[in-house]
Amino acid sequence: MSEADNGMNIGSDHSGTEKTEKMDKATLRHHILSRRKRIPAEERGAAGELLVRRFPAHMIQDGSTVAAYVSMGSEIETRPLLRWLLAHGCHVLVPRLGSGLEIGWSVLDSLESLRSMDAVGGANNAGSCSYPSTVHHRPDEPTGAVLPPEALEKADLVIAPALAVDPQGNRLGRGAGWYDRALARRKPACPLIAVCWPWEVLDTDLPAEPHDVPADGVLTPGGYRRLGESGRLDRPAKILGASQTDQPATHTGRWNQSGKSRLASKTVTPMCQGGD
Repeated sequence: MSEADNGMNIGSDHSGTEKTEKMDKATLRHHILSRRKRIPAEERGAAGELLVRRFPAHMIQDGSTVAAYVSMGSEIETRPLLRWLLAHGCHVLVPRLGSGLEIGWSVLDSLESLRSMDAVGGANNAGSCSYPSTVHHRPDEPTGAVLPPEALEKADLVIAPALAVDPQGNRLGRGAGWYDRALARRKPACPLIAVCWPWEVLDTDLPAEPHDVPADGVLTPGGYRRLGESGRLDRPAKILGASQTDQPATHTGRWNQSGKSRLASKTVTPMCQGGD
């Protein structure tokens, strides 16, 4: 099915955001998931390494509690970012979905503590250096104790998945509403960062419900941007590199409209350059 056939008209403008017409959540969700499925596991892994380099390191410090998530299926790989957060002294929480409608949480002490909850084609060694290539119906989870939904109240930063995000910060999720219910428990001053591919950053507003929790910023393999309340992408915050210096990354992923990446081995200007 072509984009024209399913009522979507999507193309990039010069700002790097996506132009969308005739959007509705179900159609947009179908379009995005179909496109994501064309991205090989190796490219999702490379994109995950770029998330580390583009992560706004000024938003955490040693001892910060960060509620993040373990990627599954066609999502950008988050294990490199989780490993980096742990290495920088963060107390990391990840979801424990269970069988109810609310997300519980567990402390992630190491990637080696993750276990496969549901993988087609066999168990997944989540803690290995290779990236999972199996199709996941739910994310890998730590083997530790399950904490209640209220555990999110201790988070200093929340990193959540998104299929798309609009200029207001509204996230398009998978439709189950787990994260919106969970995010309602975070502290008022706790920032929320949505993670998605660059072409999933929209330039038009998504349909929003009263219970939707907007993101304060969006992190992609291309960079990090704050999301302004006026409906426009705010001036981006300064980004530090994955190391303890703020040198720019030496590799960047460039993705074309078919969802294929082309890794260029050269220093590039990241999406975010400086701030206030």
